[in-house]
Amino acid sequence: MSETEAKVLELKPSFFAFADGILLAGMCIISGIILAALTGTYAGLYGIIIAMATEMFGVLVIGVVYFRSLAYNFRVDKLNVSAEYNFVVFKSETIPVETVTEVLISQSLWERLFKIASVRVYSLVGGKRCILFFGVSRPDEVRKTIFDNREARLQQIKKV
Repeated sequence: MSETEAKVLELKPSFFAFADGILLAGMCIISGIILAALTGTYAGLYGIIIAMATEMFGVLVIGVVYFRSLAYNFRVDKLNVSAEYNFVVFKSETIPVETVTEVLISQSLWERLFKIASVRVYSLVGGKRCILFFGVSRPDEVRKTIFDNREARLQQIKKV
C-alpha cells in the first residue's frame, strides 16, 4: 500500500456500548411503572409522584447516555491513531501509526449481543500506551486499516 492509498476511518461508538446507562434507565422506567401500578390504588398522590419521578430519571439517563455516545470520536489515518472525548472536558489520545505494536479485539457478552467489539491499540513508544476504541461495529476493518497504514508509513519513512 502506498502513501496515497492510506485509508482513513472515522468511527463513533455504538449507542449500545453504554450498557450500564441503558440498563439503569430501563430499570428506572420499569420500576416507575410498577410503582405507579402499585401506588395508584394504595398510596395516592405521593406514590404517583414518586413513580413519575423514577420514570423521568430513567428518561434523563437515556438522554445522558445518548449525548455521551456522541461525545466520542475515533480516527485512524495515515499518520495517527486517535481517540477524542468531548462531553464535559476535552481529552485526546494519539499514537503515531508507525509505533503501533499490537491491536487486540475483545467482546463482552453485552457486545456480542449487539455485534460490537472493543479494539485496544498498543504502542511501546514513551512507555506502554493504549488507546481503547469501544462499541466498534467493524473491528476487523479497524485492525486491518491500522496495520495497512502502519506498513505504508514505514515504507514512506524508509524512502526518506
